[in-house]
Amino acid sequence: MCRHFFQSSVAGCKCRWCGSGRFAGEECPVDDEMRLALASFAHSYGRCWKSRLTWSWNRDQDLGPELRRVRNVIGPSGLRRITDDMLTRY
Repeated sequence: MCRHFFQSSVAGCKCRWCGSGRFAGEECPVDDEMRLALASFAHSYGRCWKSRLTWSWNRDQDLGPELRRVRNVIGPSGLRRITDDMLTRY
């Protein structure tokens, strides 16, 4: 599961992937397969990958199970938190 970028004993999960405190006290549901799917999509669509992915999600296009899980966990609003630096590890 997710290796959190910042951990706080007071507020729980502060992971930039799943959202600040959204899954406090639980394992982050964003796994390596989901991150790899995002990195592959970003590499395929270049600089405007977030808008392309949001566009595809809004039109209910099937992009595969991993990107569907990303949509269900972090959603389009959480996509804005993801930086290119976070994807370079995959």
